[in-house]
Amino acid sequence: MSFDWSLLLGPYGGVVAGAFGTGCAAGYAFCVRTILKVSDGRLDEFRAEIARERKDCDERISSINDDRREERKAYEGRISRLEKRVFELEDRSYTGQLRQMAQVRQSSKDMGIIELGGTPDDA
Repeated sequence: MSFDWSLLLGPYGGVVAGAFGTGCAAGYAFCVRTILKVSDGRLDEFRAEIARERKDCDERISSINDDRREERKAYEGRISRLEKRVFELEDRSYTGQLRQMAQVRQSSKDMGIIELGGTPDDA
C-alpha cells in the first residue's frame, strides 16, 4: 500500500494545507486561552508577592532606622556624660596641681629656699 504523493500537489494539496492551517490556528487559540492565562495568573501572583515583600522590607528598614535613632540618642547621652566627667576630672586635676604648687611654694618659703628667678627678698 503505497501513497501517491503526487495527489498532494493537486486538489488534495489545498485541503491538506487548509487542515494544517486550521490545526495551527486551533493550537494557537489553545495556547492563548490556557497557557497564557495561566502565565498571566502566575504573573499576577508574583506581582502581589513582590508588593508584599516590598512592604515587609520597607517596614524592616523603618524599624532598623528607628532602632538606630534610639541607639544614637543613647550613645550621644553616654558621650555627653563621659565628656562632662572628663572635664570634671581635668578640673580636679588642674586644681590639685595648683594646690600642690602653692604648697610647694609655701613650704619653700617657709624653709627659706629661693625660687628660680626670684631674689632673696622674695623669700
